[in-house]
Amino acid sequence: MQPAGPWTPEQAAVLERAAASGDVKVVAFAGTGKTTTLEGIAREALPRRRILYLAFNRTVAEEARHRFPAWVTARTPHALAYAAVGYRYRSRLVTTPLALRRALEERLPHSLRVLQGFGRRRAAAAFAVLETLEAFCRSDAALPGPAHVPAWLVGALPEAEQAGFAAAAAQAARSAWRALTDPAATLPVTHDVYLKLWQLSRPRLPFDAILFDEAQDADPVVRALLLDQPVPRVVVGDPYQQLYAWRGAVNALQAFPGPELALTRSWRFGPAVAATANRILDILGERRRLVGGGPATATVLDRPDLGLETAVLTRSNAGAVAAALERLDKGRKVAVAGGVAHLVRLVEAAYAFSRGEPARHPDLLAFNDWQELEMMAETELGSGFRPVVQLVHDYGRQLPEVTRRLATATVPPSAAEVTIATVHRAKGGEWDHVRLWDDFPPFARTAGDGTVRIDRAEAHLWYVAVTRARRRLNLAGLGPRLEDSLRRARQAVYNG
Repeated sequence: MQPAGPWTPEQAAVLERAAASGDVKVVAFAGTGKTTTLEGIAREALPRRRILYLAFNRTVAEEARHRFPAWVTARTPHALAYAAVGYRYRSRLVTTPLALRRALEERLPHSLRVLQGFGRRRAAAAFAVLETLEAFCRSDAALPGPAHVPAWLVGALPEAEQAGFAAAAAQAARSAWRALTDPAATLPVTHDVYLKLWQLSRPRLPFDAILFDEAQDADPVVRALLLDQPVPRVVVGDPYQQLYAWRGAVNALQAFPGPELALTRSWRFGPAVAATANRILDILGERRRLVGGGPATATVLDRPDLGLETAVLTRSNAGAVAAALERLDKGRKVAVAGGVAHLVRLVEAAYAFSRGEPARHPDLLAFNDWQELEMMAETELGSGFRPVVQLVHDYGRQLPEVTRRLATATVPPSAAEVTIATVHRAKGGEWDHVRLWDDFPPFARTAGDGTVRIDRAEAHLWYVAVTRARRRLNLAGLGPRLEDSLRRARQAVYNG
């Protein structure tokens, strides 16, 4: 956390620009005091103005509500949309678009038969429509179109059939959209549906300025909503902590107008951690340097488990389960970021489902059998099921005992000696002693033709992981993997 004291020159420049009532976008690297800067804008640059602080996470918005001055309204985009539109659909709300699957099969049998004509099973046809609808709801388009049909679905067909399939899927999605948005209908509605409806109504928000936090994760529907507002916008984010490219949040900061300023001094960690982060940023094309202004004694190690970590960060949920079990075996008090209750219920139901028992979890009701679930887990829409499928495959008959231990042996974070977190859950967090689990894959690989391919999404995850540490970062054997990726990536950049 940034200590009390005068603003840095970088922060002062941001406040000065905001006070001039103009748009500004701020690249705020890890730990550089972005929330403190936004609070300063509200108190000093825009005092007594009607300000909207917008964040994606409800917990973050709630914290801002207590931290920011009274003239700031802190909300999530979905909270604003629900108050304006979503409440009309409250009796039909569901948390997953998969709940629509049965309704689509009943309401759009002809459209699904057309898609089945391309060699798709009925379930796969319904999933194609659902994925197209989801992509549309995240977009700034007025209606679903062929561009919203997932490329992986279209690309799996012979080239001669691709345009016809995309057109048929888009037409089915348009029919589904009309049915979904009929106030008199009974079809299930997701939260993204009413957010999209609200954006299409082009609302004017009753504020004098907007502060948009974590803007790197903005998808086109939220960007369109904000770009429609005739007031100054301060958008803040770290493009290298952008972990949701599949939602359309690619280079989201660049879509906003205004000059670009940067916050580069991190108060979280010292020079050693900053140097590791800068090496990753360098191969991503970033030329600004992250400055470690935190504890000068902070270190980066690459040693076996020292038993000193206060957090273990994993790439996957399966890795989080394995890390938690290992520490429980050593008698340590373990917390799992985000809790385990939801994961335990879903994994237990998925295990039973894999053994031929009926689906008894709401998220599984859309599937006729385990094979359909496995198929869906390979799609973007079903990517949330991949960890569950992986856990069932990895642990098999041991899974009931694994989930029992997780449910009964883990403790709340306040009572824990060590917290286990996936990188996605760890984003925004920080711990004194961080150890990385061994499930982080390389982010640069050499293909069969000799070309090096950089997986930017994986590089972002590495960057987020290493920048969670305040005093000690332990790569715990991943050092050679990181060095190999950096070497290959530098070769690709040099040759490119």
